[in-house]
Amino acid sequence: MSKKSIIWLIIIIIIVGILIWYGVSRKPAEEEVIKIGAILPLTGTAASQGESERKAIEMAVEKKNAQGGIDNRKIEVIFEDDATSNSPSKATEIIKKLIYIDKVQFIIGPVMSSEIEAVAPIANQENIVMIAFGAVTSPFSRFGRNVFTSSATFASENYKIDEFIGKQNFGKIALISVNTEAGLEIKKVLEEELPKYNSELISTELINLGVIDFKTNLLKAKEQNPDALYVFHIPALLGIIIKQAKELSIEFPILTFHNIEDPSAKTTGGDSLEGVIYTSPVRSEIGKKFFTDFEQEYGSEPNIFSDAAYDAVNLIFEAIERNGLEIDKIREYLENIKNYQGATGNISFDKNRDIKRDYIIKTIKNGQFVPYEE
Repeated sequence: MSKKSIIWLIIIIIIVGILIWYGVSRKPAEEEVIKIGAILPLTGTAASQGESERKAIEMAVEKKNAQGGIDNRKIEVIFEDDATSNSPSKATEIIKKLIYIDKVQFIIGPVMSSEIEAVAPIANQENIVMIAFGAVTSPFSRFGRNVFTSSATFASENYKIDEFIGKQNFGKIALISVNTEAGLEIKKVLEEELPKYNSELISTELINLGVIDFKTNLLKAKEQNPDALYVFHIPALLGIIIKQAKELSIEFPILTFHNIEDPSAKTTGGDSLEGVIYTSPVRSEIGKKFFTDFEQEYGSEPNIFSDAAYDAVNLIFEAIERNGLEIDKIREYLENIKNYQGATGNISFDKNRDIKRDYIIKTIKNGQFVPYEE
């Protein structure tokens, strides 16, 4: 073999070696992307809510990817639609698809409490970190160590309306609520807490998802002659309930929680929302900026849980940046979050894994959400 042939052979061997090394050491394309699953109500009665939450998540992802991603790895979110079905079986199918087919390690959502209850054991079993939002059941610790929330539970928000009820000497409260696990939680909390403020829950009307005529339920509540009516439902139907209450000449105060600030409640309730009294989280400067950026980006107001969805994905980003992709370390990091400055405010988890936030009493006056003045 000539000297020239030997040189070419050496060159070929080196090139082949480099190619083999590159092929073995280079991660597959799918591993170069950090995948996050999201379970949202993108169709059905809460579709506007889910769509707004999707946009909030995408806004956070686009911002992070524009900065180079995490350790030069891009973020990809795989969105799945639970169709506002409040179906544990459907949610279970979705999470299995995300974990076993899409190979995600992180999941945002779902929103419905019954769905969280159904998928939580799978997230824990497969060591997947899940950050839900929207659900108001507590304590969140019952869902297992791998399941977190970026929105406050009703138990942590309810104290403010209870205090208000006591100050206003509302001795009798009627409740109209969606018939979900969250609605049952609200009933339970009101029954337990109102007596501390010399008040009591005198009647409860639980209404299944999908029902849009609430007049019979409202008339039953009216017959009890309560001092105030507390209403809990998804935003669009919350507006409808209050509108129908005004059509029935219900004049006693209507109380609710911060879902009333959702644009879909305003659309369905219109001028009927005037005078409604509700609890609202104290907005941080980061939260105010989130709302401004969202409107500039999409030309519409975000719904009430969009900031919680935005925080959920950003909490995942921060946890990965500090701990890599080691799920056990990420879980421990999230468990110990204190004073995280998010769009929803100052986020800390208590011993029950519930988020604590500060609330104020607000009302709707001249179509505006303003602090309630005694």
